[in-house]
Amino acid sequence: MRLGSMSSRRHPVKPVPFRQTQGVRIYQGEQRRTMVGSMAAICRMLDAIPTASRAASAEGC
Repeated sequence: MRLGSMSSRRHPVKPVPFRQTQGVRIYQGEQRRTMVGSMAAICRMLDAIPTASRAASAEGC
């Protein structure tokens, strides 16, 4: 299932603008507000954090 199939009919197809920080893509605009887009971004951020600091930050919650 393609996520952009419905919106691509209304808008011309253009490359998705994003910033890349430490291998984590942060999408600008509509893509960023989708649930799947933000979930993927969160997963990439967690993967970018070393396990040691991740465990330390989890204790503080």
